[in-house]
Amino acid sequence: MMIRFTFLFLSIFYLSVEDSFAQKDSTIYYLKNSGKPVSTRDSAELYAVIHPASGNTDSKLSIVDGYFLNGKKMYSTASLTNSFPIKPQGPFIYYFPNGNKHSVRNFENGQPAGDAFEYYPNGNFYNRRSYIKLSSDKIEVKLLDCKDSTGKALAENGNGYWIIYNNNFTAPKEQGWVANGFRDSVWTMIIDNKEIKAVYKDGKIAPRFNRAGGQIFTSVEITPEFPGGPEGFSRFLSNNIVYPNAAKANSIRGRVIITFVVEKDGSLSDITVARGIGGGCDEEALRVMKICPRWKPGIQNGNPVRVQYAVPINFTLN
Repeated sequence: MMIRFTFLFLSIFYLSVEDSFAQKDSTIYYLKNSGKPVSTRDSAELYAVIHPASGNTDSKLSIVDGYFLNGKKMYSTASLTNSFPIKPQGPFIYYFPNGNKHSVRNFENGQPAGDAFEYYPNGNFYNRRSYIKLSSDKIEVKLLDCKDSTGKALAENGNGYWIIYNNNFTAPKEQGWVANGFRDSVWTMIIDNKEIKAVYKDGKIAPRFNRAGGQIFTSVEITPEFPGGPEGFSRFLSNNIVYPNAAKANSIRGRVIITFVVEKDGSLSDITVARGIGGGCDEEALRVMKICPRWKPGIQNGNPVRVQYAVPINFTLN
């Protein structure tokens, strides 16, 4: 994924140094969570303190500590500037309100560099990304490792499944497959409480047109549906899936993700495996989807349209 990256911290003016804990020459800044500066501690939601460099540290760096209003640490870093906007240099550590580490990133001259790590509120590892500088204003971000909150691996070395949670870690806001460190295949996003699907290739949204059939939608007013709905699709799979012998012998189980295009007439095209588990399960899932009856097509502006779709097919040994 190629991104144009500009790392900005909101300019915050000096407001007060009334806190008794502040060291001499330290400066306190009060602000809202949005970054909006406020004039008093009573109206603030967090505050930051910039400490002058000491004799035991790099004389070019100031130490910056952010705090929740209860006094618990929110973040800590060093800065090449001694006022806001700061220019982070070296490790930048964020914390959850419960005191557990939220993330650890590294900065060079105000820009993220190298590996960055995130954690769940319970302290377990969440994900690892890598920031690779390509030019002065372009940074490539690779998605490398991701685990669920129990420690189960979802993606390893840039391949697998990735989940991006909301700020409170109460629900996913984006999720989908990654390949070679980039978004790949179908991703689901929640925007304004609506589910939106997008198809990616090498970290970029795939073209929505092809020469054969015209525009392909990833989100429509009425989504395509198997005749009989989800229950009908489950029955179709149960009646047609044959568990591969190789998968049985090696106790292979899991979920195969199949992507395809539901055409205007309900037929399925471009049926491919977005995520496989091996043991013959991938081939079996493809076989069954290729004999799938026509679906009810997706509808946009009252007309049937071509829609990119994805379904999971579970292989479970009893």
